[in-house]
Amino acid sequence: MFKLFNSTFQNKNLFSFKRRYFAHPEAKITTLSNGVRVATEKIYNPAATVGVWLDSGSRDEDSLSNGAAHFLEHLTFKGTSKLSQSDFEKEVENLGATMKSTTSRENASFSAFVHANNAGKCLRLLSEALLSRNFCEETLEKERKVILRQLEEVQNNPEALVTDYLHSVAYQGTALSKSIYGSTANIESMQVVHLKSYIEQNYCGKNIVVCGVGDVDHAELVAISEEKFGHLKETSLPAVNDVVRYTGSEVRVRDDDLPYSYAAVAFEGVAAIHPDFFVVQVANQMMSSWNQAVTGGKFLSSPLARIMAKERPALSYKNFLVSYSDTGLFGCYFVAERDRVDDALFEIQSEWLRICVNCGDHEVQRAKLRLRNFLLDNLCCTNHVFNSLGRSLLAYGRRVSPMELIEQIERVTPERVKSVMTDILYDRCPAIAGYGAIEGLPDYMNVRGANHWFRL
Repeated sequence: MFKLFNSTFQNKNLFSFKRRYFAHPEAKITTLSNGVRVATEKIYNPAATVGVWLDSGSRDEDSLSNGAAHFLEHLTFKGTSKLSQSDFEKEVENLGATMKSTTSRENASFSAFVHANNAGKCLRLLSEALLSRNFCEETLEKERKVILRQLEEVQNNPEALVTDYLHSVAYQGTALSKSIYGSTANIESMQVVHLKSYIEQNYCGKNIVVCGVGDVDHAELVAISEEKFGHLKETSLPAVNDVVRYTGSEVRVRDDDLPYSYAAVAFEGVAAIHPDFFVVQVANQMMSSWNQAVTGGKFLSSPLARIMAKERPALSYKNFLVSYSDTGLFGCYFVAERDRVDDALFEIQSEWLRICVNCGDHEVQRAKLRLRNFLLDNLCCTNHVFNSLGRSLLAYGRRVSPMELIEQIERVTPERVKSVMTDILYDRCPAIAGYGAIEGLPDYMNVRGANHWFRL
């Protein structure tokens, strides 16, 4: 019965990918005279997500202002020069909106989820919050304490801590080495002059993308964007040296009071706009992730996950691909008991070897299906489409359609995976970050030398 249904499905081409995606409304994009881009995408949903993407993050900070972008994120919804925090929050509640913001090393987003009828009003309020923040001393000190508490939480979060350590050695001496949160000393000394300097340097037309997703009026959002952002200058001089340089190196922070070893090993990957981006994404999916709370063992799809479930050399592992505009990191974060760190790293590197020389068509197809299904799952969610639309315009300068992404995924072959991953991993210097009870973490040159296995 299943074979008959499947055959009928294919012959009639019902719900084929191309027909579904070509029916998906194209994004409307308008560029203002100062370079601000306004992009909308119709989803016939009573809700909408509107907001602003800023092509600027901790990468655009100097050593003294490191942490300014994250500090500004905290101040965004704390009132404006005209509205106190309580009045601003009442306005948001009256619109039935939910606002949120995020900051990364390369960009920041400020968005609101609201009924489509109030999308324009919400964008107007959000724009006021961005361009006219409340810099009163009381608010500044309050948020300073909140951020310092966040820094304490990061210090108690091994994965976040190891991620920062990894960037500090992989991109040492460059803008990407800096933490998103900034240092404790920087946050304690952060003043209004630093925050306003960051705004003056980075809030310009070419760095701003206004997005609206849902049943929104494109012309209305363009008019509001012209009113609120049309006065901004088009470009600004770079505040920092933006040249990125990957360096194979290591950092080890040993703390025997901790019960486990937390470590990450990574190699220079690919940028978000690199032609091989989806090849590496497929390889990343093939590595998958695992932790000891997961049920199952020999039936897990990833060979590495099966080994971890059976032999338990690690308590958990998570493969990752972090891609920026001009570089990236491909690697694995894992947690292990202090006497099993060497075993865990051996299994991870052995799996990288296997992917480079002997990955099968069936596992590549399975990884491609996972990526494709992730795209499909997010098509009807205004928040996800908002993120995809904004990131696409910042990275590519245009809207890359879901169909185009799926076609890129479908082009990936096992031979291409083996070739690209060999280029990334074979005879390359890794970046290593270790934290906790790491006396069992192998010497750097031993980890480096293991990459020569890939040609055996």
